[in-house]
Amino acid sequence: MARKRRGRALRAAGPSVSGLLVKVLVGTSKKEFTLCKELLCSSSGYLKAALSNEWREAQTRTIELPEDDEDTFELYLQWLYSTIIWSANIEDGNREKGADDTEQTLLARAYTLGDKLQDSDFKDAVLDALMAKLVDDEEIYNENYDQDAVHHEDPYGPSLSAIKWVWNYTMPSSPARRVIIDYFTWHGCCPPLRSFNAADPTVATFFKDLAIHLYKRRSPEGPSPLTNKGNCDYHEHGDSKPCYKLKGLIPG
Repeated sequence: MARKRRGRALRAAGPSVSGLLVKVLVGTSKKEFTLCKELLCSSSGYLKAALSNEWREAQTRTIELPEDDEDTFELYLQWLYSTIIWSANIEDGNREKGADDTEQTLLARAYTLGDKLQDSDFKDAVLDALMAKLVDDEEIYNENYDQDAVHHEDPYGPSLSAIKWVWNYTMPSSPARRVIIDYFTWHGCCPPLRSFNAADPTVATFFKDLAIHLYKRRSPEGPSPLTNKGNCDYHEHGDSKPCYKLKGLIPG
């Protein structure tokens, strides 16, 4: 049985840091990124295929990604070099509130970039970062929540921009959608939902998916309240006046 190498790995199995250089032009401004071909092809099926001998990009050693943005691709390159998602805008310990829409949007864009680049490892790392972000934001929010305040205007949970990006640019079976749906399912109806415009077709689709998921996840205990003839839970009379059934309007 092979012994574990703590903090070490086989030198021969390490990634190459030399070899051919490749240019990647990103966005409409064509910002240029230059890096080692072997590193660029090490995790992305799309880039590996693009830089094969059969593609034009392999001859010019230049790849163009005009539809993607610079910050998102830079995040991808940082992950290639370090396997860390460098997305936080500020240290969590220095943040008093949980709301931070820009990081969520960056992570949503990063996930769809990973989808395009056919890099499942990057997508998984992005989802782990998104889940950590959501949970951390909720904890920060709860630590700073004023229980005596009538209103609190710093919501946590998945942001509208992140939700719309994921629902617009992923398939219905996407794990990114499942993360967002599961968050609302298990962590309750967070403040952001109240401000969502259900007339927006993308938001309407999200609400439908959430409703279906909540329906499938329901776990009622005991008999349905609809079958209890003496139940007044849905009546408007409250405790201030008797139910109409007690007024002799309904025999039996």
